[in-house]
Amino acid sequence: MRFARFTLGLAAGAVLGFGLASGRLSPAHAATPTTGQGPAPIPAAPVAAEPVTRAFTLIGTEYQGSKFWTPGTLICYQGERIKLTVTNKIMSEPKVHGFSVPDFGIRKEIESGKTEVIEFIADKPGIHSLFCHLHPAHIGGQLLVLPK
Repeated sequence: MRFARFTLGLAAGAVLGFGLASGRLSPAHAATPTTGQGPAPIPAAPVAAEPVTRAFTLIGTEYQGSKFWTPGTLICYQGERIKLTVTNKIMSEPKVHGFSVPDFGIRKEIESGKTEVIEFIADKPGIHSLFCHLHPAHIGGQLLVLPK
C-alpha cells in the first residue's frame, strides 16, 4: 500500500512537472487547491502589453561594383515590432542611398558612414520588398513576415 501511494505520488509529480515545463500549466495553477468537484479552472493566458521586438542590423556594402544590404532577407512574425539598424558603408559614388519598404511606409536616405534606426510593426504577412528607392537597380532585399 505504501509503495502504491509512493508510485501514485511520483506519477502525479511527473505529470505536474511536465505540465509546468511545457507551459501547459502555470505555477499558480499547480498550487490551486481543488474542492473535489473536478479540476480547478485554468487561468487565461496573459496578454502581452507590448509586441515582441525583433532587431536586425543591416549593412550597405559593395562588392565588385554590386551594392546590396546584408543580410538580404529578414524574417519575422506578424505583429512583432521590428527595429532595423541600417548602416551605409558604401564609400563609392553616390554617397547617399535609400532604404525603402513601401508596404510599411518606410523611406529613408542614409549617407555613407551613417546609421539610421527604423522601427515599425510588421502587421502584414507576406514577402515585402526592401530596396534603395534612389537607385532601384541595386540594393534589393526582402522582408518575410510569417503569419501568427
